[in-house]
Amino acid sequence: MKKTLFKARLIFIACLFLSDIYGQVSDAYEIPDVPFCLSAPKQKELKQEREHLMGQKKALQVEVDAFNLKCTSIKIPKENTALINECIAMQARVDKDDEILKTAIRDFNKKLRVLDTLPQTVAGADLVKALDLAAQKIYPEPPDPKSLDPNGKLSSAYFELYCNAFFKLVGIFIDRLGMRADVAEWKSGWDANRIFDYVMQSAKAANGNWKDVTGSSDLELQKLANSGIVVIGLSKGANHGHIAVVSPVPCTFDLEATTFGGFGPMIRDGDVHVDSSHVDAHGRPLIRPAGRGTIRASKAWGRNSYGGVKWYIWLPSVEIAKKKNAE
Repeated sequence: MKKTLFKARLIFIACLFLSDIYGQVSDAYEIPDVPFCLSAPKQKELKQEREHLMGQKKALQVEVDAFNLKCTSIKIPKENTALINECIAMQARVDKDDEILKTAIRDFNKKLRVLDTLPQTVAGADLVKALDLAAQKIYPEPPDPKSLDPNGKLSSAYFELYCNAFFKLVGIFIDRLGMRADVAEWKSGWDANRIFDYVMQSAKAANGNWKDVTGSSDLELQKLANSGIVVIGLSKGANHGHIAVVSPVPCTFDLEATTFGGFGPMIRDGDVHVDSSHVDAHGRPLIRPAGRGTIRASKAWGRNSYGGVKWYIWLPSVEIAKKKNAE
């Protein structure tokens, strides 16, 4: 069935009758659900709009049923001009209300499509801004693809380990959001191994600032970040470990339907990532520049190391995110 109501037609033969009936409104129009990851006020606004559209849809179905019953199930003698005129008027009302509903649903869909390109919550947008500012401090300018050699390798200047410096900068900017990050693990500049040990002990303490969420699914970790909660991934290594922050992504972003490949939530770590699975017009691997864009966590750690990653929530960010998203 086409996504519109079948139109009825008046045809005069020996007597007058309507040859077509309208299809079911429920079959013709689908009204999408409101995404789960919006701020509370935006969710409320869109849910109210959706409920109104559902009401319009039900009202149109009542009109359609009445029209079909009166004007298509019986033949109408040509001399019964009163019934003919009534059916013509009913048909005009159905067509008008049909067009109004189509336009309203189209506008509603446009609103949801805009959300696909934006951070999903107020707190999520604030966190993205903090990550952006930290990345820009690491690299004032994104890496130039021309810095790749013929083998697709970056110059040695880009192989510096920046994850702990990025983490320290993120702490500065989330502290400005009221997330109380002016504390040792954020501001010390420790390497990832030492941060790992400190965070692990804090998560075990009754009054610690960290909560261990290792074992959560990719989607669960992504939902936390999307709401503006600070989630970090940590691993420990023989010489050095690694640390990254889960980045909010657009509201209806589907982790499994992207071309990024890999697995895990979308993270930022201040490092430059070369994506050898995608190349530019000159056959050079694409750069994921300086943590400004995001990358799947397994791409940052490598498949062989990803199993050792531990995930933690920065608890002071939970209440801040909740408060922001309720505004």
